[in-house]
Amino acid sequence: MKLKIQIDTGFVSEGGTGAKWNMINLSEETLDEFRLKRDSLEPDMDLENFIIQDISSLVEAEIENGLYGLFNY
Repeated sequence: MKLKIQIDTGFVSEGGTGAKWNMINLSEETLDEFRLKRDSLEPDMDLENFIIQDISSLVEAEIENGLYGLFNY
């Protein structure tokens, strides 16, 4: 499965560099781990939305709580 992530750095006219896109290939083993986690937490949610929600939560926790190192990005 490929995961496409967009990071919006802001308008170029305001000092940003615009949108940055990156593709991540998830191995079948990684997908199996996400499936196991999803099945225990949100069994009715489709896998793609669960992965998005899970990654978003990890990044948000690092930024808000200063827990740098939990998620390497």
